[in-house]
Amino acid sequence: MTERDLENPESLHLLLPFYVNGSLDDAERHSVETYLENNPAARTEVVFLQRLRDEVRQTDQGSLGAFGQKRLEKEIAQTRSRPAVTSTRWRAIAAAAALLAVIQGGLLFNIWQSDDGYKMLGVGGSAGVEVIFNETATEAEIRSLLNEVGATIRSGPGALGVYRIELEHSLENADINKVIEKLRENSAIVSEANLD
Repeated sequence: MTERDLENPESLHLLLPFYVNGSLDDAERHSVETYLENNPAARTEVVFLQRLRDEVRQTDQGSLGAFGQKRLEKEIAQTRSRPAVTSTRWRAIAAAAALLAVIQGGLLFNIWQSDDGYKMLGVGGSAGVEVIFNETATEAEIRSLLNEVGATIRSGPGALGVYRIELEHSLENADINKVIEKLRENSAIVSEANLD
């Protein structure tokens, strides 16, 4: 960010998630901390973001849809308990939450309407695994690990930091479990790994 951006409260507010996960450089972090000293609403949002991060880390990784639904319900409940806010930023957040609900509903409807519904792993395609990488893992470490297990990133990170990786070869269930165990063994790089 430019020095001018670091003086703009709206720009600083957009940096709060990065402040919480510790990925700001020193100048950005200092500007955000100064902004937080003078802004109680921003401090409240930082507390919310920290709790959300901690809850996601402690929650057993089910499906990404379940995480998204839980997060949306929590945000809706908190929004109802707050006084009405008419700022452009909150309107954009509400629109994004509504869009997320529509997309999830459409995906669930498509899955429900699907005739094949169930597919065996290793048949007619490659297996998928959901992975959450540690915040301290570098791109080179992630790339090296993915090359080692024969996988590529299919999508991600999602809103909750979940990547979906695809194994390059069709594997039997036992082999997929071995890959997941190998990912989990690399705890310096991977914090969660589960079958997609």
